Amino acid sequence: YRELCRWMKLVIREVIAVKKRVVAYMRDSKEEREKKFEKYSIERQIERLKTYAENQQWTEVKIFTDTEYSGSDMERPALQELIAQIKDDQVDVLLVDRMDRLSGSKHEMDNLLKLLSEHHCTLVCREEGIDTSDLAWKLIKKSGGMLS
Repeated sequence: YRELCRWMKLVIREVIAVKKRVVAYMRDSKEEREKKFEKYSIERQIERLKTYAENQQWTEVKIFTDTEYSGSDMERPALQELIAQIKDDQVDVLLVDRMDRLSGSKHEMDNLLKLLSEHHCTLVCREEGIDTSDLAWKLIKKSGGMLS
């Protein structure tokens, strides 16, 4: 019986891991590159997100990167492609290293969160520990928002 339960847990874990369509988005800015902020380099973001995804047992993660773009510029090519895929319901989880990699604007971030919610896409921000599928996060959002 124990062996059967252990086997069933493994199967369920694999089904859940395979089922999720995970996309990682990363961005750096021209200023970060010029000042050699290694912490925000695309390479470091990839390392951190790869480790995070492995810990979540997300086996396939599609990567989108925009280099030398400000967080206030929402017309980034990879971000626009990602948004199109979200609108087409092709993404289950959007993984970012930090929330500011998506946008530096509260208004734009609120728009992105609304879009993600409308398309049943979870946002996971590694550094802030945000997971919009989490009940606690949903309660915070309903009680007046998190981004003030």
